[in-house]
Amino acid sequence: MEKGPEKSVVYVVLGIYPCFTGGLEIFYHKHIRELAEQQSITLITCCSKFQAENVNIIQIPLRFFNIKGTGRIAKLIYTAIAIIKQRKRIEYVHVPYTSNAGNWGLIFPLLSLFWGVKYILYNHGGGMRKWKKFSFDKVLYKYAYKVFAVSAILKQEYEKRAKRAIGVVYPLTKFENATDTNEKIRTKWHIDHSVKIILFVGSLKSLKMPDTLLNAFISLGKDYVNQQNLKLIFVGDGVMKSSLIGLVKEKAFDNYVSFAGKVSNEDIPLYYKIANYYIITSKFEGTPISLLEAMFNGLPIIGSRVNGIQNIIKHKETGLLFESGNSENLKEQIQLLIQDSNLAKSAALAAHCEYNERFSKMNATAKFLNIEII
Repeated sequence: MEKGPEKSVVYVVLGIYPCFTGGLEIFYHKHIRELAEQQSITLITCCSKFQAENVNIIQIPLRFFNIKGTGRIAKLIYTAIAIIKQRKRIEYVHVPYTSNAGNWGLIFPLLSLFWGVKYILYNHGGGMRKWKKFSFDKVLYKYAYKVFAVSAILKQEYEKRAKRAIGVVYPLTKFENATDTNEKIRTKWHIDHSVKIILFVGSLKSLKMPDTLLNAFISLGKDYVNQQNLKLIFVGDGVMKSSLIGLVKEKAFDNYVSFAGKVSNEDIPLYYKIANYYIITSKFEGTPISLLEAMFNGLPIIGSRVNGIQNIIKHKETGLLFESGNSENLKEQIQLLIQDSNLAKSAALAAHCEYNERFSKMNATAKFLNIEII
């Protein structure tokens, strides 16, 4: 008997690393590559730079969608057509969901109802915007074969909204240690070995609130910054970058703050290696990969007291927490961590142990390999 076509799992990730940077984009860059080692994977994306020998890549040709206001609809239609063409060999379609992804509700329920395409939603958060009375999000959740979320907070919230069961799968892949030592990296980058580096890793956008950190750092004052030999490094890019740079110049803090910009995923471990402290200032998170990587690297951590962070970091146990958006309170926590070296060391060690006990053995790739389609 002649065998039928090999079944493939389709991932619809329009923005993926290296074209786009961020926790979600980098996660899928690693996750899809790991999955492709064990099953047939097709990726539908707008990124022309993603490459993987064992991944079938369907790139959406953006040059056809330059008419103002039509790009998003065109991508939906192109994606739907690509899936319909391959529907007989699709095991299921994996769809990342954030709070602005409701437009997928226009096509995936139809693909499920009329073409029998099973799709799985994976909720990454994105701020948990409220649903309107009539929302395509509701339809999208209703007809999904399965739904997962990256944190228990998201699970609880969207189970209420969608009135259906949602599983939790942390967005974890393997973190890498820097291959060079702290000393070698600092020497190569011309960073004095005595400088204490405060590290921010993430997109420079309002959801991440990098301005809260910059204002707190500037409010420390030049005398304190010089006395403690501090330097603040922002790793990441985004719409707020120019305004942050403008504030640094206005306050004449150019010697104390630097912007690394868009950094390759391969170089990210180098920044964690040379850092002395890690700070995350987001107004909301699902399960922040950059925070987990800081825990993996054993850094003293300060985080905003919000869902997705306070569920991971315990104040004065595995790090310090500050009131979200309150730069003065963040300033106080920075001073506390710097001045109490014993607290910094004990919290960093506890955070590293917490990572090993709670997160190191969890892997989204393994979870999604074991999804059974009935």
